[in-house]
Amino acid sequence: MRCLLVMECTIGGTRRHLVDLALGLAARGHEVTVAAAAERAPDFRQDLALMLRSGVRAVEVPMVRPIAPLADRRAGRILRSLVEETNPELVHTHSSKAGVLGRNAAGNRPTVHTPHTFSFLFENEFSRFRRLAFRALEVRLARRTSRTICVSASEAAEAVSQGVLDPSRTRVVPNGIDPAAYASAEPLDRSSLDVPEDAFLVGVLGLLSEAKGHEDLLAALADRRTDLPLLHLVIAGTGRGGKDREEVL
Repeated sequence: MRCLLVMECTIGGTRRHLVDLALGLAARGHEVTVAAAAERAPDFRQDLALMLRSGVRAVEVPMVRPIAPLADRRAGRILRSLVEETNPELVHTHSSKAGVLGRNAAGNRPTVHTPHTFSFLFENEFSRFRRLAFRALEVRLARRTSRTICVSASEAAEAVSQGVLDPSRTRVVPNGIDPAAYASAEPLDRSSLDVPEDAFLVGVLGLLSEAKGHEDLLAALADRRTDLPLLHLVIAGTGRGGKDREEVL
């Protein structure tokens, strides 16, 4: 099958998911083209090179996260040209910006969209007006999307309850993780983390980004009303740069 995978948000777990999906499809004999941006993470070009070496056609498309009419129009033209050139049997878009540009470029071809969380749910990042506009756009696009894949049951339930997704065309497929990459990692215990045995340990794993809610957790812990004598917080994850770490921590 000829597949076109489209993503702008090439950071964190979405980045890993795209690479795993592209390599996995190619290994199973599918003809895979990836159209992705490296504007937010220039080192993603290393992943593009890896995919090229593995038999995936990887094309860098200058998509940007904000609404930018000129840049969006240019990226849309590139994607439409790719669709005409590769004639995919399936177009699979990922996250909000690529979900709009890729599904519009797909025309009448079968499409699958994986939102990796919906932008209209990001209360900390967007105004109410923008979130309403994003939701209306998702509703319109979902009507002509063959399947929407949510990464958790709660994500699917939220979108269905808000009238964004049709449950008959919605599937839940949790993101997989290849354990081989962590096979040689040294295990951590309380002593290596300087956490006393009698302490209540809270762990957070995820990209250091305001979308993950680290600030909310820190505020809640600072204001906690509990009889626990001692509490330690361990945060495991990296940001997109020093700025993210400073803002979160």
